[in-house]
Amino acid sequence: MSAIDPPQKKKHGCFFYGCLTLIVMAFLVGVLGFLGVRYVAGVINTQLDLYAETQPMEFPKVEMPANELQQLKRRVDAFGAAMDTHSNTPPLVLTSRDLNELIASRTNGAELKDICYVDIQGDVVKGELSLPLGKYFRFPFARFKGRYLNGVGTFRVGVTNNELLVYVQSIEVKGKPLPANFMAQLQGKNWAEDFNKNPTNAATLGRFESIDVNDGKVTVKAKGQ
Repeated sequence: MSAIDPPQKKKHGCFFYGCLTLIVMAFLVGVLGFLGVRYVAGVINTQLDLYAETQPMEFPKVEMPANELQQLKRRVDAFGAAMDTHSNTPPLVLTSRDLNELIASRTNGAELKDICYVDIQGDVVKGELSLPLGKYFRFPFARFKGRYLNGVGTFRVGVTNNELLVYVQSIEVKGKPLPANFMAQLQGKNWAEDFNKNPTNAATLGRFESIDVNDGKVTVKAKGQ
């Protein structure tokens, strides 16, 4: 089987896509672990019949006028450029609409656009996910092709002490929450542990004072603010 690898490109902005990819991975590993991917194909197919669907989830449409989108991109680019030159810059504040537009308008972010939709609710990140299993997984005699793992997950995300934190709060598949005893195992893990160990990622994280999710917005502060 194969899985999605967190992007490790150096351009500013890629960090945000790395965070979103980690959220997708946490959801994916949690659900597939519950479905029993370590067992024989017959068991996998039985679980797929229960939890997978034959049609992808429809995400809300996000439409932003071209001039507004350009302003958003300039705002993100200006924040990144200020960090590159170690210039003092105000915090970068992004809404759910901003994040989804950035994903949708980004050429190399098309994969995320097709499988997830982000909704910031209060101090948690809610992700609607629709993963085409046949695209990412191969297992002899398992019927992944034409099946979609549709669900919703909520996550707490932030950066403190130069470390990215991604914690699962809840996961639902086809409107059904995963069992509490299984969720307890997922909730105790920081899904960004391996991400933090990468030297390139660690250097990027060291430039942030904090990334906070609150009041339905993501607030990014560069060090020195």
